[in-house]
Formats: sequence, C-alpha cells, structure tokens
Amino acid sequence: MVRGLAVFALALAACRSAAVAPSDVEATSQRGVELQRIAPEGERLAQLEAELAAARERWGREGSEQAAVWVGRRLAYLGRYRASIDWYTRRLLDFPDSFRLRRHRGHRFISVRALEAATADLAEAWALCAHLPDEVEPDGAPNRYGIPRGTTQTSILYHLALAAYLRGEFSEAARVWRECLARCPNDDMRVATLNWLVHALRRDGREAQARAALEGVGREMAVIENFAYHRILLLQRGWLSTDDLLAEGEDGVQNATAAYGLANWSLCNGNEQGALALMERIVASTPWNAFGHMAAEADLARRPR
Repeated sequence: MVRGLAVFALALAACRSAAVAPSDVEATSQRGVELQRIAPEGERLAQLEAELAAARERWGREGSEQAAVWVGRRLAYLGRYRASIDWYTRRLLDFPDSFRLRRHRGHRFISVRALEAATADLAEAWALCAHLPDEVEPDGAPNRYGIPRGTTQTSILYHLALAAYLRGEFSEAARVWRECLARCPNDDMRVATLNWLVHALRRDGREAQARAALEGVGREMAVIENFAYHRILLLQRGWLSTDDLLAEGEDGVQNATAAYGLANWSLCNGNEQGALALMERIVASTPWNAFGHMAAEADLARRPR
C-alpha cells in the first residue's frame, strides 16, 4: 500500500487543471483558501461560450424551465459557479416549484462549499419529485457513446448524500446513497454510488456492511464512463493493485476521484499517515471542483493543523 501511495503522489504532482483567472474567486475552501475560477482555454472555451450564447437565446425565445436549466449549466461549465447560482435563484422566482432548478443549484452550492444551502436545495428537490416518474437527465458533456447515464432522481439523491458526506455526516450519507443505489438504472450510476456508499459506511465504522455492499461489484460491468469509480471498487475487493489504479491515465478530475478512493481506503485500513499525506497532495494538485478534491479537503479541514 505504501508504494501505491507513492505512485499516486507522483501522478498527482504531474496533474494540472485548466487555466486559472487570477481575479475571479468563485469559492472559499473548507480550510479557508480562496478558490479561483477554473476556466477552459482555446477551442474549448470558444465552444462553451457559443453554447452559453445559444442557451441564452433559447431562454429568450422560450422562457421555459428547461431553457432556464441549461443557461445555468452552461455558466457552470465555464467555471462561473456564482453566476450559475445567481441565475438559478432568479429563475426560481419564475418557477418556484421547480425541482430541476433546485437540483442544479444544489450541485453548484456544493461546488462553492455552501453545504447547508446545497442540502436545503437538494432535500426540497427530492420532496418535490420523489412521487413522480424518474427521467433521464441529458448530459452537458456527453460520453463517447452519447448515452446519458444519470437520471433526475438519482442525481438529486447522489448530490444530497455527497453534501452530507462532506459535512462529516457519514451515517446520513450512507442512508441516502442506499436510496440512490436502489434507483440506479445502469452500471455507471451503480459504481459511482457504490463507491461513495462504501466510503461512507467505512467512515461510519460499519465495515461488515461495507464489505456486503462490495458484493454488488463485478469484475466486468457495463461501465462506459465511470471507470475510476469501478477501479476503486475493484481495488477494495482485492481484484486490482494500487499500482494499477491509475493505469488508464485519467485527467485531473479522474485522478482526484481515484486518489481519494485510495486515500480513504488506506485511512480505514489503519494507514493514517500515508492517507493524510495523499489527501494533502490531492488538495495541492487536483482541480478544486472535483468531488475527490472536495472530500480530501473536508477530511483535512476536520483535523487540527
């Protein structure tokens, strides 16, 4: 395990996020550090700005709830989380009962570390839609097959549980992720949800339940985008070595996902020093909008410095 942690430290040292706009502070970390906007560059920036312009044009033409959702999503893809939250807040005046707007605003409240606001939004979104039929949620950044994997209800529950986890409420996080797991329509959502469920159970001291949850993981699953989550689960089942965890060479967000999985697994297996050192590396070297980064940051913030 020690060698595996060292491999991750080297991999993360080479990891860099997109360009940072120095004057654009989007959030403050749970350790009190200002987090500056992560902005795309070049052709990607031009594409995203064109998509935002098209979303705004659609909103002006339709004025629909779905059009409102997409303006906020396009703002967030440009790293403009505060603007996205402000947009959703204003549009909730137009659509006060919209669970979709609350789902997306809740997600962006997580991005800026406003966890209580995120919990309130996502809990209300769930209350508004739990009795309705679920629906596939379109992707803003489609996978290579162009097949959306998430649904509105699983996205709400997934992020609601994440907000609880980041606040250190592991029992509540596990409860909500179990509810999410029961509704997952495909293996991509299953491995993502199982990954965090196992983390939450282990941090809550329920090792036997964590091992039982891992029984739902197979070597071969129909995963087409959440490969890092699947590999973390394979590692915990004993079917993958730490040296192989980053074998496919993901980007910064995926590296943060995999590295936090290894760090939390190491922590729960008694290697506190190595786990905390890896968490420090995650916070120093991966994009701050990645969930793995947020989880490492939250864990470190709860410990005396």
